[in-house]
Amino acid sequence: DSWITFTTNDETNDSKAQWGGIVFNYFGALTNVKIDKAATAIENNAPLKAVNLDITNSTTAIQDDGGLKLYNSHIENINTGIKRAENALIYVENTNFKNGVKGIDSRNINHNSITVKTSEFSDFSDRAIDFQGAQNAILNVSNTLFRNNNYGIYGSESAYYHYSYHYSYHYVYNSTFESNNVAIVGLNNFTLQDSLLTNNNVALNDVQTHTNNVYYNNNSGEGTSTGELRTSTPYVDVFIGNL
Repeated sequence: DSWITFTTNDETNDSKAQWGGIVFNYFGALTNVKIDKAATAIENNAPLKAVNLDITNSTTAIQDDGGLKLYNSHIENINTGIKRAENALIYVENTNFKNGVKGIDSRNINHNSITVKTSEFSDFSDRAIDFQGAQNAILNVSNTLFRNNNYGIYGSESAYYHYSYHYSYHYVYNSTFESNNVAIVGLNNFTLQDSLLTNNNVALNDVQTHTNNVYYNNNSGEGTSTGELRTSTPYVDVFIGNL
């Protein structure tokens, strides 16, 4: 159960990208690995299963070109958490992404599927999850916390200007959006359900379907669909405690 650590040998230099990182060209598995101060901490050109990773102070944590399953990990102080290629599936569970520019960058990446469960994205200056422009793509998010990001989730607008077989779909359930500038830009084919949105500047921007959500103390963008609750009672502790 001991950890293996990869980092620079210059402990006095705090800058990022001091060494290249680890590359997988074949099926791979990583467990209990710490990576610090890398340009791209991990690049997988084939399917990779990773458990208990701790990636810090790097430009890109994971460049996913072959399919990724990530569990029980911590990614912090990076420019991009996961950057992905076309036709590569991502599954993330019980992982914290903190302090960067983007958490998962799938902008303009087609034919992909991203699933995120029981995770956290906080303190991203651009987009915690960027799905803009993705075609033939599916985003599934559940039981996940988005806190203090510029955008929590930025959805795909592909349904506006492509034929139906290019549509992308987004499903977000049982999640909490707290203190973001904009919690969700949904655009077409976006479903938000059973979630809490609290203390955001904008709660929802162009979310197509939203049901059974709770809104508290957002400046604008609160939903009014059937089954939704706009309340002056702070539900934050209850909802976050149930994640």
